[in-house]
Amino acid sequence: MLARYSSDFVLFRELVQNSDDARATYVELHFKCDISHGVINNAVCDNQSDLQHPRVKSKLTANYIGNAASHKTPSQSSYSMPKEADAQFHNSTIREICVINNGSVFSDVDWKRVASIAEGNVNVESIGQFGVGFFSVFSLSEEPVIVSGTDGMIFTWGDDGSLTARRCELPVQQQSPNTSIILKMRSKFILCVYDTKSVRESNVTTNIIPSINLGQLKSYLTKVLSFTKRVNRLSISINDETIFEVTKTIQTAPLSETISKFELESVNSMFILNSFEHIKQEIKISNGLSVVLRHIAVQAKVTINETLHGKIQEILKKSLPSSVPIQLLLAPSSIITKLKEFRLTSNHTNFDFKTLNNLSPLKFEKGQLVPSGYIFIGQGTHQTTGLGMHVYSHFIPTIERENIDLQAIRAAVTDIKNGEADINRLSVVIAPYSFQSSSPNSRIGLTICEGFFYSKADILVPVRLSPSNAYIQLIPSTKAYLTYSNLIYSFLSVPLIPIELASSGLFTNLKSWDLIVEVNDTIVKQTVQNSVMNFTEFVEFLRWLSQFDVENRELIREMLSLVKVYHNTSSDILTLKNIRYFDPYGVPSILPLRSDILPSSVVQYISREQLNKRLLLLAISLEELLEFYMHKDQRNIFLNSITAAALLAFISNHIGHVSKNCRKNIVNTLSNTACVPTTRGMKRPNESYIPPINKSSDEPCITLKISQGTRKSDNSDDYPVSRELLIELGCRGVHLPSLFNAESSSSSMSSVSSSNNNFRALVKRLMQERNKMTDTDRKLLQERTSLSSCPLIIGKYAPCELYFPSVATQLKRSDLPIIPWLDIASDSSEYAFLKAIGVQEAPSLDFLIDQIIMEHEEQNSPTTETYQIPVALKFVAENFIKHYSNQWNTTDIKQPFLPSYFAIKMTNRNGVNQENSVILSLPSNVYADPNPVGAILLPSVVQMFKIRFDIVMIGVQRRPTLPNAFNDMMKRKDELLVSVSLASKVFDYMSSLEGLSNTFIEKISIIPFIPFGNQSFRKPNEVFIRSDSTRRNIKSKDNSVDERGLIDYVDFGEGGNEFLLSIRVLSYPTPPILARLLMDRQDYFFEHYPRTEAEKLRTYTACLKKLAPHVEELLSDPISKRLYNTPWCLGYQKIQQRKDITRETFRIAIPREIYMNDNNQYVCYLMPLMIPDEPALTQLYEEFGSRWLSHCVKRISTHTGNPSTSDRCQTLRQLILSRLDMLFVNNRGEPIGNLDQGNVELIRTSLAVFEVRTIQCQFIFQRKTHKFDSSDVSTCALELNGCQVMLYVLATQSVFDYFDIADELARSKLSLPLEMLKRRGIPVDRLMKNPEYDQTVIAFNQGGSLFFNLRYFEQVFADKFKVLRSSASSNDELEEIFDFYFMVTCHELAHNLVSQHDTNFAQCLEQLAVTFMPSKQRSMEMLYSIR
Repeated sequence: MLARYSSDFVLFRELVQNSDDARATYVELHFKCDISHGVINNAVCDNQSDLQHPRVKSKLTANYIGNAASHKTPSQSSYSMPKEADAQFHNSTIREICVINNGSVFSDVDWKRVASIAEGNVNVESIGQFGVGFFSVFSLSEEPVIVSGTDGMIFTWGDDGSLTARRCELPVQQQSPNTSIILKMRSKFILCVYDTKSVRESNVTTNIIPSINLGQLKSYLTKVLSFTKRVNRLSISINDETIFEVTKTIQTAPLSETISKFELESVNSMFILNSFEHIKQEIKISNGLSVVLRHIAVQAKVTINETLHGKIQEILKKSLPSSVPIQLLLAPSSIITKLKEFRLTSNHTNFDFKTLNNLSPLKFEKGQLVPSGYIFIGQGTHQTTGLGMHVYSHFIPTIERENIDLQAIRAAVTDIKNGEADINRLSVVIAPYSFQSSSPNSRIGLTICEGFFYSKADILVPVRLSPSNAYIQLIPSTKAYLTYSNLIYSFLSVPLIPIELASSGLFTNLKSWDLIVEVNDTIVKQTVQNSVMNFTEFVEFLRWLSQFDVENRELIREMLSLVKVYHNTSSDILTLKNIRYFDPYGVPSILPLRSDILPSSVVQYISREQLNKRLLLLAISLEELLEFYMHKDQRNIFLNSITAAALLAFISNHIGHVSKNCRKNIVNTLSNTACVPTTRGMKRPNESYIPPINKSSDEPCITLKISQGTRKSDNSDDYPVSRELLIELGCRGVHLPSLFNAESSSSSMSSVSSSNNNFRALVKRLMQERNKMTDTDRKLLQERTSLSSCPLIIGKYAPCELYFPSVATQLKRSDLPIIPWLDIASDSSEYAFLKAIGVQEAPSLDFLIDQIIMEHEEQNSPTTETYQIPVALKFVAENFIKHYSNQWNTTDIKQPFLPSYFAIKMTNRNGVNQENSVILSLPSNVYADPNPVGAILLPSVVQMFKIRFDIVMIGVQRRPTLPNAFNDMMKRKDELLVSVSLASKVFDYMSSLEGLSNTFIEKISIIPFIPFGNQSFRKPNEVFIRSDSTRRNIKSKDNSVDERGLIDYVDFGEGGNEFLLSIRVLSYPTPPILARLLMDRQDYFFEHYPRTEAEKLRTYTACLKKLAPHVEELLSDPISKRLYNTPWCLGYQKIQQRKDITRETFRIAIPREIYMNDNNQYVCYLMPLMIPDEPALTQLYEEFGSRWLSHCVKRISTHTGNPSTSDRCQTLRQLILSRLDMLFVNNRGEPIGNLDQGNVELIRTSLAVFEVRTIQCQFIFQRKTHKFDSSDVSTCALELNGCQVMLYVLATQSVFDYFDIADELARSKLSLPLEMLKRRGIPVDRLMKNPEYDQTVIAFNQGGSLFFNLRYFEQVFADKFKVLRSSASSNDELEEIFDFYFMVTCHELAHNLVSQHDTNFAQCLEQLAVTFMPSKQRSMEMLYSIR
C-alpha cells in the first residue's frame, strides 16, 4: 500500500482532497528544512525514495503536540518573499512537513476511522475524508501526527512491527480550529528549488537521495486547486516563511436557455447528462501572474443495467455512485494571448510563468498552440485528451484504479469520454485547436472526436463574410469555407474561417467529416467571376496567383481574364481579360494604358520574378509603350494640359533609355504635334518659347515646370520636363524677327561704312542672345536669308551662303558673296560667332573641284612640261589640314581633279604612239611613284603637297597594291599587253608589289590576261611557263613530243615568270588540267593546228599516256563528270572500203563509245571503234566508261541440214563430259555461286554430238545483227531441243576445234567466253587436263623442270600451225595457240609454289599471269616480225 503512494505528490493530492471533503477553503504546506546541514551541493534530485529505513521507536510527548500547535495559522503568515529568495533553500534537508487546513475538525467517527488504519481494518467502502488515502502519509513519515480541534493522534510502531494509534486531548493553549497533519521525515529528503539539471555532480556520494522538486510541487498544487470544490487557496512556507501562495476566485458564467435546460443520453445509453455548470475561475499567484480559466461541470446520472453494474461492482469491489461528475477545464482566448505575450517578452525561466503555463491545457511549441489537456481520474494522469482542455471524472476510486482492468469497463469509460464530447458540442466552447492526437493511448482522442461528430449536426463556427467586413459571425460549418492561405483570406468574398484557426484540429476534423468545404481553384474561379474586387483585394489576388503552386498556365490566364476591379467608388470597372504585359516604368495614373498592360500601381506590390514566372506576364518594352502614346489614336492626350504635361514628363524621364531610331521617331512625332502647354494654349514645339523670352508676353510661352536635368520630382503631380527634351523637340528660346528689325529699318543707308556698322550691330545683338538660342533658333538663323552682303553684290543671303573676305582674296574671285565686314579679324569673337552660324571661311570641296576642272580645261590640253597648277588646287593644298582633312573621304569624290600622266605612252593596236598629255585623275586612281600600269601624279603637284602634309592623307598611294595594279592593267590591257616585251615589263613590276593572296589568285584565275599568239589572251590555267631553265629540267623523253597546240607555253623573262608562278601558273599541266585541255582543244588541234596527222596522233596519244597513271586523281577531281560525258578519248576504227581492202581511221569520242579488245574475231568482223594499241591506256579508258568488246556482243550459232553421228562424235562427247567442270568456275577455280546446276546436269546427262554440213553464226552488236558463214566464224553450234542438249560440229573438219567447242559450251550456258576466262586468270589449262588419260597430259612439272606433251601438241595444234605458217592472213589463230601455252606455263610454274589445286594456287596463278603478260606481248610482236 505504501508503494502505491510513493509516486509524485500523491500524499499532497490526498491531503488536499481530504481537506476539500472537509469543506476547507485553504490548505497550507509547511516545510521545516535544515539549511546549515542541508546544502548538499552534489545531491541528486530524484523522485525515487529509499524505503530501507530503520524503525524508530518514539512516544507521544508534549513536544510533538507543541510542535504541531506552534505552526502559524494562515492569518498569521505573510507572503512577502521575492521569488529569488527560493534559491536559499535549494538542496536543503527536509526535516518535517506539516499540512494545515481550515475544514471541519475531526469528529469521533473520523478519529475512529483513522485509528482503524493502525488496527489493520482497511474498509474499502470508507472512501472520503481521511479514508484509506491517509496511508499516503506513511510514504514520508513513520510516525505521523494529526492535530484537529481539541485532540491529537500519533502513530507509533511497536517492536513487533505493529502500528498503534494514540489519541489524546490537547492543552487549551495548543488547541486550534484547524486540522494539521505533521510528518516527521522518516529518511533524508532533499528540497530542490531548481530543476535536476542545475545540481552539480557528486564526487563523494554514490547513494541516490530522494527529493521534492519545489517548482513541480507548485505546478501540481495549482492544477489540484483548479478541480477542488471548496478549497480556494493553497500556500507553501519554508521555515515559517511563505514562499508560494495561489488563490482561486470563482465567477458564474452566463448560460444560454438552450444549454441550461437539457437532458442528453450518451452513445451507449449508460449516462444521462442532466445538469450543467459553467464558471470562470481566476488562478492567481500572490504578487505574481494570474490566469482566468473556464470550468464546466456536468452531472451524469448513471443508468447502467443490472448485469453490467454487477460486473463492474465485482471488479471495483464496490457499487457505482448514482451520478458521476464530469468536469472540463479550458483556457479561453484571453489567457492564450496573455501567455503568448508573456512568453515573447519575459524570461522563460520565471517560476510563475512556468506554473501557470503548466496549468494551461494549451502549450506554445515552436510558435504554435498545441493541445495539452490531461485526464484526471481523481488525480492527474499522463494520458492526454487531444483537446485544449483538462478532463476530470471521479467514476473510478482513487486508489483501487491501479488494480482494476479498464478493458472490462471499456464501454462505461467510452461513454464518459463521449459524454465529454457532447458537453463540448452543447457548450460551443470547444477550442479550435482541439481534436489532435492523444498519447500514450491514441484511442482516447479518437473516442472524444467520434463522440463530438457523432450526430453530424450543424456546428456553429466563426467566419468573416468578406475581406472588407472585419466582423466575426457564427454560421453553420456547412455554409462556411476553409483556407490555409493568408492571400486567399485577404481577397476572396466568401464566409471564411479566420486564418489563424484554419489549421486547428477542429477544422481539420470538420473537413474530414465533410462538415466544411475547403477553398479550391474552382471556388476561387467562380467567386472571382461573380464579384468585383477593390484595389487592395485585387493586389492580394495577384499575389496569390504569383505564388500559385500550379503549373497550369491556362488556368492562371483564365483566372486573370475573369477579374473585375475598381480603384475607388467613382472609378470605372477594369477587366483583365486581355492582360499580357505589366508596366515596370511607373506610367502616371492619369495617363491611359493599353488594355493588355497591368498598371504600375499594382505592379509595385509584386516582384518582377513572380510577374514573369507565375503570372506569365511580360514587361512591356519601353519603346513599345512610347510607340503606343505616339500613335495618332492617343493624340487626345495633348488636348488637356495636365495629361500632356504628364506624358512629356514621362518621356523626359525615359527617353535616354531608348534606341536612336525610337528617339528619332518620338522627336519627329512630337515636333509636328501641338503637345506643349503654353500661355496661348497647346502649341507645336517650334511655336513655343522657353521662358524667359526677349519679346512681350503675347508670344506663346511654355507653362510647364522645366527642370535642368532628368531627376524625378518628389511630388508626382509636378510633372517636370527637362529643358533638354524641349530643346530637342524644337522649342524656341529667342524671338529672331525682333532682332533683325533694326537692320531692316536702316536698310536705306547704302554707304559701305553704314553697311558695315549695321552689320556689326546686328552681330552684337545676336551674340547677346545666343545663350538663349535653342537648336531650332540656330537652325532658323542659319537658314534665314536676312544678312546683307558686301555692297558690290546686292541682295540678302543666308549665313551659309556668305564667305569671309579672305576667301575671295585667296581664290582671286571677285564674284563671291562676302560679309560686309572687310577688316574682320580671324581671331575675334565676332568671327567665331559668324563661323558658328554658317559663314564660310573655305568653299566646299565640290566648289573647288569644279574650279580646278575649269582651270584645267582653260589650259587647252597641256603636256607635262607646260602644265600650270590650278589656283583652286593650290587653295586645297594650303587649307587642307585646317578645313578639309576631317571631312575628306575619297569615296565621296566623283570627279577627277589631280593632274597626272602615264609612264608608258598610250599606243594603239597598230603600234602608233599617241601624245602623252596631262589628265585629271581621282585620288584612288593615281600614284605618287612612277609605275608602268597606272596614272602618275605630276612631280610638281607631288612637291606642292609634300611641303605641307603627306600626300597619303588625300588618298594618293605611293605605289599600287597588286590587286589595284592588276585592275589598272586590265583597264589598259590592249595598250600594255600588246607585245611580249611590254607584258614582261608589266609582269616584272607586278612581281614586286604587295597584296598577293589566295582570294586574289582565285579571282584572276578565270580572267584571260596573259598574251599568247596574235592578239589573244589566256587564263592562268591555260598557259604554262617553259623558259630555258625549265626546259633543261624536263626529261628528254618529254621533249621528244611536240605538245604545242594542246599545251601553250609562254616565257616573259625571269621577273615576269616569277609573277606568273606566284599566281600559280604551272610549268606543266596537272592531270586534271591536262584532261581539260584535251577536251577543250582537241577540235582545234586536229582540224586547224599546222602539223601532220601522224604527229598530232603521236602527240595526243602521248598526252593520254601521261594521264593513265593518274586515274585516281582524275576521279577525285570535279572534272571527272566531264570525262564521262565529253569526247576526249582517241579511238581507231577499220572501215571497209572494198571487199578485201580496209582503212584505219581515228576519232575523238566519249569513253563509252570506244571498246577494248578481248576478242580479235569480233574486231575483225564488227569493226568497232577500239582503243589505241597501248596497254597503258586500258585502265584509263575502262575507268571512264569503255567496255570490253566481248561484253557487248551476243553470239548465236545454229546448224542447217540433216545431222548425223559418228565414232568421233562419241569420242568428243566423252571428252566434253570429262572436262565439263572447267567451264563453270570463277577465277580461283571455285564453282560459280549463282550457277544453275540444273543446266550443268542437263549437259552432263543429255548431251548428244552430231555432225552437220553447215553452221550459221550471228553477232548482235549495237542493236544490229551480223550474219556469217560457219567457215568464217564458228565450227560448232549448241542447241537445246526439249530436254536434250545437242552439239553440232562441221563434218568437213578433219580435226575438231576444241577451243571453239569449249567456247560455245560456256557461252551458251553462262554467257562467258573462254577468252574472257583466260583474261581474268582462270587456270584454264589445269581444268582442261583429262585425269582419265594415262600419261596423256599437256605438260607436267618434275623437280622444278617443265615438260610439255608433244603428242598433245601434234593432235591439237600441229595441222593448224602448218596452215598458219604458210598463210599471210590473220594472226588470231597463232595468238590463240600462244596464249594457250602461256597459261600452261604459268600453271606449271605455280605448282613450284603451291602443290594442291586450291584457293592459294589460283591466286598464285593469277599473279604469275599478270606479271609476265607484258613479256608475252613482246614475244608475240617478235614472232610477228619473224613471220
